[in-house]
Amino acid sequence: MPLEKVKETIFAYDKEVIDCEVLKAKNVDLTHSKIYFQGVLLTGSNELPNNPFYFGELDQDNAIKQDTPSYYFSPKDESSGLGRLSIFYKNDELCLLNYSIIENSLN
Repeated sequence: MPLEKVKETIFAYDKEVIDCEVLKAKNVDLTHSKIYFQGVLLTGSNELPNNPFYFGELDQDNAIKQDTPSYYFSPKDESSGLGRLSIFYKNDELCLLNYSIIENSLN
């Protein structure tokens, strides 16, 4: 009988590294869990035009807003969909290793 996936609420801080493979090994449901970074719930964003794998909001000058989280995905290889997700908020950064852009869509 398979174990039921666990929904978690994760609180993350500047320069923290979270490995998604470790969370999966602990049976954490990454799709339905919540991650807060510096107290802000991470909800994803839209991919920026002219910036593949960069997700965020632009201000009126077409610069990336610093007061909302933005995301950059660095694929390990194109075929697996796995890679490093760097999350930026103000001057802070969070890193998710082994993030699946296919399973855990950012938008």
